[in-house]
Amino acid sequence: MINNERSIINKLEGLLDEARFKHSLRVQELAVDLSKHHKVDPNKASLAGILHDCARYLPPKALLIKAEEVGLHIEPIMRFEPKLLHAPLSGYFARTDYNIDDTEIINAIERHTIGSAEMTPLDKVIYIADHVEPEREYPGVAKARGLMKKNIDAAICAIASSMIKYLLDIEKPVHPQTLETRNSHLRKANKLW
Repeated sequence: MINNERSIINKLEGLLDEARFKHSLRVQELAVDLSKHHKVDPNKASLAGILHDCARYLPPKALLIKAEEVGLHIEPIMRFEPKLLHAPLSGYFARTDYNIDDTEIINAIERHTIGSAEMTPLDKVIYIADHVEPEREYPGVAKARGLMKKNIDAAICAIASSMIKYLLDIEKPVHPQTLETRNSHLRKANKLW
């Protein structure tokens, strides 16, 4: 079991490809920075940030097999797009392989891809850090970056909206939870209904 950040980073460097490992380091750094603006424990943000993609070394079919093996709930859309399983599996690995027993950290890892209608401040920080870290480029990322320190819910809405538009444009299914994330944070950001 691994229980200190340096050991976690060393293990991840050996498991993840170079691009994914560097992405994880950038997410960790941005999560710590955002934690200061949103009253989140920077140590929790650091751990969740570095571990958020710890299952991404597995190819899609292996993600599906491992999720079945450990008894994770697998929705039909996840069978179509097994990459969606990396978030819950990363939460599982954070618990079992990295000795993280903090439920708030595990939940933030599990919610970093499609979000949730109800997210804690740590969930929000990790979701945003993953989607807008400095090397991410997609239509709408500048808007989310401009909002991330001022209005965290508006930033989440902008990210989810960009993701939905992208998936619609390439005619891929949209996970219903992504829609819930977008609508919930649109409501919170604008104080609607």
